[in-house]
Amino acid sequence: MKITLPAILLSVFFAFTGMSSSAESEAVLILKNRAGQVLFSRPVRIGNSFSIVFIHSLALSRVEEVYEVAGPEEFRLRETIYEDFGAGLPHEESPGQRMEFANGRIRLGGYSTRFDELYLRVGHIADHRLAINGSEIVHLADLERPGGEIRLCVIRGPPEPAACR
Repeated sequence: MKITLPAILLSVFFAFTGMSSSAESEAVLILKNRAGQVLFSRPVRIGNSFSIVFIHSLALSRVEEVYEVAGPEEFRLRETIYEDFGAGLPHEESPGQRMEFANGRIRLGGYSTRFDELYLRVGHIADHRLAINGSEIVHLADLERPGGEIRLCVIRGPPEPAACR
């Protein structure tokens, strides 16, 4: 059996991140462009977290939206972490939420907003990034030009490009 360098690197990646290979994964996180082309995919397990990290266009400060894989075709917004109040950022708790101030950051948790897919416009200023389990993985502008649309979804593994609408 011939083992290639990419296979070794993938094994190290999965071991380091605590994620499994596609054959063992419960789900796959997929990013597609408007035409439906798969730009990025990664095996995930139910309970894994991923974040969309970006620079707020007016406050020019870091914002992180934390999501949790809730099932093979479902993820939930769990919290938003940011440094400054700004347009579109919450300034008070809604029922069931909790706002904490620590280390110069605001953490608003208690969300349970369900998604089966999420659409993003890659920002010119925002420098959108995707992080899985706290490790930065990819700059979205490396996948799609600024102004372009990316669709994010979680499907049953292994990845089948047509499975994400």
